[in-house]
Amino acid sequence: MLGKHRKSALNTVLGTAVCALIGLYSLTSSPVSIAQSSAGSEFDLSSTTEIKGEVFQTRFVGGTEATLVVVAADQTGARQEWTVVLGSSSELRERGTGLVFFAPGPGYTIAGHRSADPETHRLLATTVTRPDGVVWTR
Repeated sequence: MLGKHRKSALNTVLGTAVCALIGLYSLTSSPVSIAQSSAGSEFDLSSTTEIKGEVFQTRFVGGTEATLVVVAADQTGARQEWTVVLGSSSELRERGTGLVFFAPGPGYTIAGHRSADPETHRLLATTVTRPDGVVWTR
């Protein structure tokens, strides 16, 4: 049988395509780890903080945390950059919330739980109120 084997271009192309699809699927379908959960001990869930500011950037990347980069003034008037954690990007997309909902611009009011380390300026959002009054709730 080995002596009678004939190479086929069609079989070579099909085999390569199947191997590439299996490889691509294995790289993109990894499960989200529990360690990536945003509601862990890194946030002070016993208190709520509210910030009013301007959304500069939204980040929705795969199965990672969806975040907003917000610039808001503190009590002294100094501008500080905050990272606002919304939750898993995939969960938000399943609920119909996307990048367009959190469009960059001024006038946002965000309430949530501050990071256990206040120097990091991270906030686990519970509600986000857009400038037009539409409210997103966790």
